[in-house]
Amino acid sequence: MTTQQLINAMLHDFWESGDYSVGDKLPTGRELTQRYQVSCSTLSKAMELLAGEGRLTKQRGRGIHIASLSNKPQLAGQKQQRHIGFVVGNLENTLPYEIFKGIDYVGREQNCFFEVANNTENILQERRQIRQMMERGAQGIVLYPAVKRPPNEEYLATGFRDLPIVVVDLYDAAMNRPHVIFDNWSAGREMTRHLLKLGRREIAFVKFDNAIPYRSLDDRLAGYKRALDEFKIPHDPARTFAIPIEMTGKKNHAMAAAAAVDRLLELQPQPDAIIMPTDHYARACIEYLRQKGVAVPGEITVVGFDNLQKEGWDEKFSTTSPDFEMMGERAAQMLLERIESRNTDPTGLILPCPLIVPKDIPPTPQHANQ
Repeated sequence: MTTQQLINAMLHDFWESGDYSVGDKLPTGRELTQRYQVSCSTLSKAMELLAGEGRLTKQRGRGIHIASLSNKPQLAGQKQQRHIGFVVGNLENTLPYEIFKGIDYVGREQNCFFEVANNTENILQERRQIRQMMERGAQGIVLYPAVKRPPNEEYLATGFRDLPIVVVDLYDAAMNRPHVIFDNWSAGREMTRHLLKLGRREIAFVKFDNAIPYRSLDDRLAGYKRALDEFKIPHDPARTFAIPIEMTGKKNHAMAAAAAVDRLLELQPQPDAIIMPTDHYARACIEYLRQKGVAVPGEITVVGFDNLQKEGWDEKFSTTSPDFEMMGERAAQMLLERIESRNTDPTGLILPCPLIVPKDIPPTPQHANQ
């Protein structure tokens, strides 16, 4: 069943049947996927489209309810409509899409006109899209910044200073903007402490090439070093492997993991644990280690980040569980506050990024790939 076929079926069952009224709660997501025999991804897209038409409203902790039985979106009382935007590198990726859902939820609750632009990780296009949104009347923008940015040439520090912009996830101080990030420093420290408490002492850390300034990984690396210091273990730079820039990207997880493993296994003594950038890299690392005859987690324990593990994976491993949808909500709320106050101070909000171990990882994680 396609997304449109699902929407048509749901319109028939919940809007045209006469069995439901405004305010009624829909069945749970699990019940709907079973009822219509569709994937979580298809259901999620259908729900977003129905919500965009004003038919549904999401209440955190209370489920999804019918907001309207007509085709017209419902306005939130007499509130003045705000025009806000979301500029993002790749909305097809799971985590930015979760942020989008959080912004969209707040935007609908606050009666905002909300537009989205995908800059394909191009900083020139990112800047152009911000300008075009502003010219179309956007009063503020949430920005998930492109990763590759020219050193010492951060346009956000001097450009668009009259436009409220809130940066999410990959914030750098040079941007000089309000921001919402995760506590990746604590995440890196706690993940390393977790491995140390398991008895691992030769812990390797895999990051991206220095040509790609990645705030979350830099913070985790600092936390990793702090944990080693707390356990009186010297940091060996040779145990930090930087994935070459040409191997980054979701299609190159296996290639990047193989390059990291081949290099790290040359070290003496060999690592007994490897911290990978995300769960996808960790899974590829585990598969390659086993191909080389290394027992995992017996000889080498591998961990990841961001709770991207899916049903069907052979095993679960330690990771973190940041709430990206909550990040989107907090960023949108901050943006609306800045639009009202015109406050441009680059203050930020740091959200928790809790460690979870295999026994705590749910069967269907909240951030599973779509």
